[in-house]
Amino acid sequence: MRVHELRLVEADPYRRGQEYGRALAEQVRDSAERYAWAFGELGVDTDTVARVARESFAQLEVWAQTQADELRGLAAGSGVSLLNLAALTARTEVLAHAPREAIECSTVVRLAAEGPMGIQTWDWHAELVPDAVLLEANVGGRCVRTFTEVGMLAKIGTGGNLALFLNILSHEQDARCAGVPVHAVARRILEQADTVEEALAIAEGVPLGASTVLTVLEEPSAAKPAGDAASIELSPAGVALVRGSGGLLAHTNHFLDPALATGDAASTQSTTDVRLAHLKSVAAPVVAAAGVSELALAMCGDARAAAPVCMRPADSPNLADRWQTLVTIAMTPGTGELHWHEGIPADIAESGFQVFG
Repeated sequence: MRVHELRLVEADPYRRGQEYGRALAEQVRDSAERYAWAFGELGVDTDTVARVARESFAQLEVWAQTQADELRGLAAGSGVSLLNLAALTARTEVLAHAPREAIECSTVVRLAAEGPMGIQTWDWHAELVPDAVLLEANVGGRCVRTFTEVGMLAKIGTGGNLALFLNILSHEQDARCAGVPVHAVARRILEQADTVEEALAIAEGVPLGASTVLTVLEEPSAAKPAGDAASIELSPAGVALVRGSGGLLAHTNHFLDPALATGDAASTQSTTDVRLAHLKSVAAPVVAAAGVSELALAMCGDARAAAPVCMRPADSPNLADRWQTLVTIAMTPGTGELHWHEGIPADIAESGFQVFG
């Protein structure tokens, strides 16, 4: 996977999108084509893809006009149709219409007196991401940095006093109506929120067509000397705040809020329960971690590369079975830095992190 660094200078949303599209036009086109293929491979027909793309973009225009304008600029700059970019932005909403696949991603946060520090694995299909991008954008005078797939506006990142991690969830209410793309919700939080409460307020009133969990870390302040951290579970059935305990906040790919958990639709093939149990079992080294490299190793525990959070693709002809840890990302809120490594967290002892900041 090639990870591009792109620091956008345009402040106007449309022109910022054009700048993005012109800089990575070939990669944006490739990303859109790969997802068009993958939607079919994963069981979503072309009419459904187009309908969800149109409906999700219509919702985005109402809820976050500046993001809609940025996508229009991205279409103009890259030469990719707005409908295809809308499908890419709403890929979680599109895939909510697919037969349930074993969604994988793991996030763990150290809660400490000096403030929170977090790390996640981003597990996905390598065939869909030959290129990814580390984006920096000036949004309303605020510096937003994010790691995401080429052609999308945000995924995991930092903005203001916050750092944000993202794990996909599945709920029985998914795919029943049109909704704002969950990745757009993540972008707006990075643009506007400075506290966990402000992030929650943004998430609470959003019409959704699919589920996800956004784990938000807030840097220490006079009001909160130890900072703050929480997982915000979003679904069409509602939004819930999940707190950690004992110095640990962990999330994988199933709902932890008791009310939302009653409608959980995670695949029975997923390792989400196994991975969450593992993260809880390594609480002591996670809490003791003094920096992001120690946190990466603590996440794996004594199992190291054999830990269940280190995903490797199955030897299968089916795309839905071929999951792997593509990137490991660690962040400390307030620094504005993304520490990233292409591959599993167990390898960081040898290779270390690269830093985007």
